Amino acid sequence: MNAKQELAEIDAQMGLISDRLTQIEEMPDPEGDELARSNAVQTLKDESDELIGRWKQLENDRTPVLQRAQQLADIAAAAKDLSRVEGGDGGRWMNGGPSFHKKIDPFEGDLLRLSRDEVINRSRSVIENEKRVFVSDQSRERLDQWVQRSVDDEDEDNSTFDGSYIARRALLTENKIYRSAFRKYVAGRDAWSLSREEQAAVNAYQTFERNEVRRAASENVTTAGGFGIPIFIDPTLIITSGAMDAPLLRVCRVEQVTNNLWEGVTTPGMTFSYSTEATEASDNTPSLAQPTVRVHKIQGLLPYSIEVGGD
Repeated sequence: MNAKQELAEIDAQMGLISDRLTQIEEMPDPEGDELARSNAVQTLKDESDELIGRWKQLENDRTPVLQRAQQLADIAAAAKDLSRVEGGDGGRWMNGGPSFHKKIDPFEGDLLRLSRDEVINRSRSVIENEKRVFVSDQSRERLDQWVQRSVDDEDEDNSTFDGSYIARRALLTENKIYRSAFRKYVAGRDAWSLSREEQAAVNAYQTFERNEVRRAASENVTTAGGFGIPIFIDPTLIITSGAMDAPLLRVCRVEQVTNNLWEGVTTPGMTFSYSTEATEASDNTPSLAQPTVRVHKIQGLLPYSIEVGGD
């Protein structure tokens, strides 16, 4: 029996003892004559003492089992992270010296040859630690969910979606060299203006897309040979015409009409006057006007592709 199973068995027995002790405490006073009640009370007391003794014994047995289970769990967790640990050179330690945690740049190495799990772990680190551009918590959570989705998922809705594609694309397009090349392209610079490192970053992305068969023509046909849009770009459209804060909209109101012409009534208001005592008041009836506003339908057509809608 392994440590986990032994610990589960001990916990189950302790749970039964706890339930029985609770039942004894909640039992009503025994009935019958004084002798019968005394015997019943003594029987329950003896049972309680026996259960308490058994509980203490199980508690003593549980401590070393729990420690062993925790040690095994710690060893298993450390073994999973050995690829990020390097040993020292001393003689007193297991691997020749004290170990230390090796921090890995998520963009280093051949990103096209990394395993699926490594790609997903690195991309999640990039998503979590992105500081160069603003990414809302909701967007971070959604991206993190996307990169963990897989064609191996049992959920039928995810059966055609491989999150490792987004994960690898994030690593290829979010490194600073590729983003530098992308900025040059957006600014209208020619392909020859790219440095050798920038050209290599673009070539790596192009190779990835050729292998994936998930290319969108609107993003890959460019004068520089094909650019992919980096993951962390805010898709929000910023209105620059001033329509977002037109002062007229603050004082307008909505009127319901049954035809195509709204007719209102306006007046400049009454004109009040000053007079002396015991004089007749003047006629201050306000003048009225009837402005009309013709109803117009507002419409606008904004065609976009399925890819843009998905983005």
